[in-house]
Amino acid sequence: MNHDFHYGVIKVLARAAGFSEDDAQTIAYASQYTDDSANHQPVLMENLGNLSLNKKLEQWVELLGLHNGPERKIVVKVWEGTLFDPVCTSHVGVDYILGLDSGVQRKVYVSFHFLPGKKHFDGQEFSYLTIPNGGIASSLLDAIVDAYRTDDHNQKKLRSVALCALGIALHSYADTWAHQSFSGRRSSADNDLIDLKVDGVKPPIDEIMKLGALVPIGHLDAGNYPDRPDNAVEFEFKRGENLKRSNTDAFLEAAEKILSALAPLNGKDPAIEWGKIGATLKDCLAEESDAKDRVKLIENEFKKEFPELTMDYDKGRWEREAVKMKPAVDFKYSITFLPTGQSNKWFDFHVAALAQRTFVRGKIES
Repeated sequence: MNHDFHYGVIKVLARAAGFSEDDAQTIAYASQYTDDSANHQPVLMENLGNLSLNKKLEQWVELLGLHNGPERKIVVKVWEGTLFDPVCTSHVGVDYILGLDSGVQRKVYVSFHFLPGKKHFDGQEFSYLTIPNGGIASSLLDAIVDAYRTDDHNQKKLRSVALCALGIALHSYADTWAHQSFSGRRSSADNDLIDLKVDGVKPPIDEIMKLGALVPIGHLDAGNYPDRPDNAVEFEFKRGENLKRSNTDAFLEAAEKILSALAPLNGKDPAIEWGKIGATLKDCLAEESDAKDRVKLIENEFKKEFPELTMDYDKGRWEREAVKMKPAVDFKYSITFLPTGQSNKWFDFHVAALAQRTFVRGKIES
């Protein structure tokens, strides 16, 4: 899915579920930032220990139940010294080449964008192929919701981490509809197509689709068409599977499932709230539009229902609010950062992302 769903639709769903404008913004921002957090190199950071990130991580991991289950395979990051190692949840531009590494595929694509549909520790045959509301995706969302509820009852000590975790999990969960029948590993057997139709016709082959023929990871072979809500798509896989779907209907089903998970957290009835927004949301998804214009359309259409609703996403905002570059000493340039104290949401996002990666990889590797 694109920015229009991961940010715009998620924010509307959070508001409909009873979250405040500020909390809905945090959830939706984290959801979209999962596609934009591409930092994969450690950075020098002074006063890092003051943030107690390892303590937050341990507390959140415990709320997720990872201390006692087979998923407790975590390399705790040394976040108390001078190195901050961000959790990379996406690759952009030339960094796509990093995806050729199988470890990167497991850490990034499989853990955040192509959750395997079946888990093998409960007797099911394991498959890396993504299916809507699949076993790992649904268990992840259930665990995050339960942890959020527990923290809510414990004086909201991890509130920011919990909201970020909801956003990241909702990104991954929603993508199980968009990325249906593809996998996040480099595999021709999983991802090669022999035919693709969009709205009944063969689309032009773009550069991304050409790359997909060389690097069979995810839906590169199908370009961006699986992520666009206004398309009807037909995939004929080399392995013999044929998939035909309306993206509008599939994405709408994902949205309703998400609202069903969120609404009870604030004492709301999902069916009643869906009745208020479902038809309008379907019209927004079906509108032929690019992602940027669709977000604006969503904002305009739901202003009456949620007067405070604003759509304002800047992928660099959380990082700018969290850290600043330390001034050079004696004209020697060194890239060292200091926490600003203005906001810790950027750090909390990475705590939540590491916990999710641990959860998902534990389900696969246990």
